[in-house]
Amino acid sequence: MVSTNKQPSFYAALMLLVAIFLVFFIGIGVLNYPVEFILIVITIITGFFARYYGAGWKEILQTFIEKIKDAVPAMLILLSIGMLIGCWMVSGTIPLMVYYGLEIINPAYLYLTAFLVTVCISTFTGTSWGSAGTIGVALVAVAAAMNVSLPITAGAVISGAYFGDKLSPLSDTTNMAALAAGAELYQSIRNMLYTSVPAFLFACLGFYIAGLDLNVVNSIQLNSCAE
Repeated sequence: MVSTNKQPSFYAALMLLVAIFLVFFIGIGVLNYPVEFILIVITIITGFFARYYGAGWKEILQTFIEKIKDAVPAMLILLSIGMLIGCWMVSGTIPLMVYYGLEIINPAYLYLTAFLVTVCISTFTGTSWGSAGTIGVALVAVAAAMNVSLPITAGAVISGAYFGDKLSPLSDTTNMAALAAGAELYQSIRNMLYTSVPAFLFACLGFYIAGLDLNVVNSIQLNSCAE
């Protein structure tokens, strides 16, 4: 931690967080400024805040170095995600998934399948972006070929990708959260199960019901065409 001559009060720290939130909200959400510019502005604000409470340049720089050192594993994971997606695209893995997806997947269970498959891939690889950018792209292509709802399929893919990423010991965000809190990784994952498992069950039920409704609609349309 930065050693300062005086410590900010709780309300002072809270006001800094509120200021950071407002800069993000106004700069990106309202004015649509580049993210890099907003991050520079926030860095300047927090730098003045630290200097006001007695932190010198060496102390601020040392804090930056420590935080970047903790983030190196997450950076390496993000670099590997790009290589994974590129390899799958170049090698034809995604077109192969689309082909067999059309052959195997029942449209009534497409939403549930999209959710469960991305849960497994994201948990095994520890990347939500990598799962959505590889198997997720293939599942959306299958949904487009089957003429089913693309928004629901995309929602199932994103839900599964983030669920698996949240509970994977290989995930950069999971590791960073445990490091930031000073907690043991697997204990942190076990604690997240209390909220994640009910959400997983409700999501499975919701996507299953949505698929059944889709099956009924398709059956009605087929019967109408036959008549």
